Amino acid sequence: MSVKLVAVQAQELNDPDGDPSYVFDDAENAADRFSQARASGYARGDWHFVGIRAMATLEVAGTQQHVYSGGLWAIESDSEGSYFDEVGREQVAELREIVQAMGVEWDESLVPDHLKEPV
Repeated sequence: MSVKLVAVQAQELNDPDGDPSYVFDDAENAADRFSQARASGYARGDWHFVGIRAMATLEVAGTQQHVYSGGLWAIESDSEGSYFDEVGREQVAELREIVQAMGVEWDESLVPDHLKEPV
C-alpha cells in the first residue's frame, strides 16, 4: 500500500490552556502602563492565546489521513505576523521529520511559500 503526501499547511488554533498569570503579575508588580494595559487588554478579550502546528494530509488507501507536528502553544494572538511565520516554519520542519520517519516522501512544493525556509 502506498502513502502519498498531498498537502502541507500550518494551523493557528485557539489555546484555552494558555496561562496569563505572568501578564497580571507584571501588571501588579510594575508601575509601567504597558503591563497594566496588557493585562486590561487580556481581560477585555483584546488578545488571547493560540497555538501553531503544521499538518500534513496523507492519502492512504483512498482516504485522507492527517499527521501533525507537536505545535507551539501559549502564543499571544496579537504577536507580529513574522513571528507566526517563524513558528510555522519550525513546525513544518518538525513535521517533515515525522513524515519522513514514516517512510513517506516529502514534497517541498506542497509547502506554502511563507512556510519555506529562506534561501
